[in-house]
Amino acid sequence: MTSADKTSDQTEELAGHFSAWLDEIDPELAELEVSLPQRPLQALIELLQVGAVVPHVGQEPIALDRLTSYAEEVWFKALYAAVERWYVNTFGAEAIRGKGNAPLDGVILIRGVAYAISVPTNRGEVVIPGKQAWMYFEEGLGEGEDALDWVVDAPDLSRLDSARRNEVEAQALKVASALRLINFRRLGFGRAEPDIRSLVLGARGYIQQAARKIVGAKPEDRGPAWFDLQMAIESALKLVIRNATGDQPKKHEFSILLPQAAAHGLVFDPARFSTWPSFPEISDYRYLQGTPGGVERLFQAYLLALDLVVAVFSLFDPPLQSGAGLLLRYAPWKADA
Repeated sequence: MTSADKTSDQTEELAGHFSAWLDEIDPELAELEVSLPQRPLQALIELLQVGAVVPHVGQEPIALDRLTSYAEEVWFKALYAAVERWYVNTFGAEAIRGKGNAPLDGVILIRGVAYAISVPTNRGEVVIPGKQAWMYFEEGLGEGEDALDWVVDAPDLSRLDSARRNEVEAQALKVASALRLINFRRLGFGRAEPDIRSLVLGARGYIQQAARKIVGAKPEDRGPAWFDLQMAIESALKLVIRNATGDQPKKHEFSILLPQAAAHGLVFDPARFSTWPSFPEISDYRYLQGTPGGVERLFQAYLLALDLVVAVFSLFDPPLQSGAGLLLRYAPWKADA
């Protein structure tokens, strides 16, 4: 038996010892909505805090208020490996694999066909592969980034004439920049009251959900996509109003919401919504009733909704400047290969 086999057996045995404790701890983490990839570390910290295992440094037990200082110690890595093994055995390796920040979902049209554009949440720059990387927070596109690189399964754009290619490039840049701005500015609401944070998440989430449905191009998705756009706009307008007044109107009509938001600083031409369907029409679309039209009409509505959400989020300052970066290290508590 190799040393690697012995280590694996010891990790499995230790995971078994922890099993009863983790059966109690994991539901608590789930209730707190801790994601699966983050639970092994949180569960290990809980095990140490409740005294399920008490490592010693020399003759002295570890200091619980200095847990982070032990992250690179062999014993900490061994305990983490055992807890992670329990999670792998319980939920599967893929479920607990860290996947980073999900990309931002948008849509563009190429020759009238909807294509997804998957925008990285942050700009990254690897320093040492698998060890260190910079993560930059960008309000738009950063150095070396090209929005066309993020169009999913794009056709050969070199075959388009220059006018069409320029149009596609402009669309991709507009959508990618808008999604980055919305995501970046939302950072300014970290300490806001829960109802305001919900409106922020709603505006950001609905606009991406609509894009995913437009990409599908299925007739049964177009009506629900309209409703998502309506909800993105409503969430954004009510965010402005609630942030200023502490309350929000229980209304859906833009003719009511836009003037109220404008009174609190929003600058947006209400005439741009002159052809927007009424809320009863939007409600019909949600139930696949009425005539929502084709992809082109829906895409133009998407661009309009995107402009409105960007205008709203631009009113709020983020806590850091665009281009700010963090140097990230590979989790030091994970055992080296």
